[in-house]
Amino acid sequence: MAREKIFRIMSVLVSILAGIVFIISGYAKLRSVDDFELYIFSQKILGFHLSTLAARFIISMEFALGVMLITGIYYRLIRRLTIVLLGIFSVFLLIKLIAGSGENCNCFGTMLYMGPLESLIKNVVLIVLLTVSSHRRALGFRGSGVTTAAIVVLSLAVPIIISAPDILYLRVYKPVERTGEGNYLQLSDSTLPWDKGRRIVLFSAPGCHYCRLTAKKLSIAAERTGTTDRVLFCFFGDEEYIEKFWEKSEIAPFPYAILPTAEIITLTNGSFPTLMFLEDGKILKRSGYRDFAERDLVFPPQ
Repeated sequence: MAREKIFRIMSVLVSILAGIVFIISGYAKLRSVDDFELYIFSQKILGFHLSTLAARFIISMEFALGVMLITGIYYRLIRRLTIVLLGIFSVFLLIKLIAGSGENCNCFGTMLYMGPLESLIKNVVLIVLLTVSSHRRALGFRGSGVTTAAIVVLSLAVPIIISAPDILYLRVYKPVERTGEGNYLQLSDSTLPWDKGRRIVLFSAPGCHYCRLTAKKLSIAAERTGTTDRVLFCFFGDEEYIEKFWEKSEIAPFPYAILPTAEIITLTNGSFPTLMFLEDGKILKRSGYRDFAERDLVFPPQ
């Protein structure tokens, strides 16, 4: 009898520990949700808008599972569901590992770097812990169904409220009016072929976090659409900054020019990042990180 009680206490402690890990994981992803959605986008399975929704759904799922594991509501069902989900994610990580990937899997966002191997080990440990925690009794009480529904709804709402996905953001918030469409881009540095055919020019500021995110998003979108040869970058600063920019953006270098600071600020109206979609040097559209669409790289921007 005493032994069974010890097993139950250990099961409770182990399940609570697993729940805390899930909540911390969801919180870490939410802190760097832009990086997480770009990671999903880079897998070339979903489009960007679906990637933003998938990122927030995964975060919501982790929050909900974490709370349910801690409270013990419907514990047997939640434990089995969690093990299945961890198994699915582990298969994905195993595929990445076999492919030789060493990139951050965003299990804990950018707060803690974990490659496929570390993430896979973490998942296996959680699966083992949840497997041996089968002695925990499910918490049952009147209104447990309503409580579960409230946990799920709240978990779904929190990531969207804190960081609305772009597809919702652009519907709720009116994008900043960007002037200059229809004009021709004129640069003091004419060494780049910006005036021939369709081009996408990204203007970036030193140390700008969203410039790096936009660069990564643009790099992934260009690779997916086969338009990497159309992409040009314009910076101000020095070469040392450029090298750090590619490194921190986690992308391969693109053709670029370094412009005078006053000129690039005039061209962008001081708004960074600024993307310009060109046709033979004519500006068809200006975009920022949020309102730039993958289709604009292939079709004339609308």
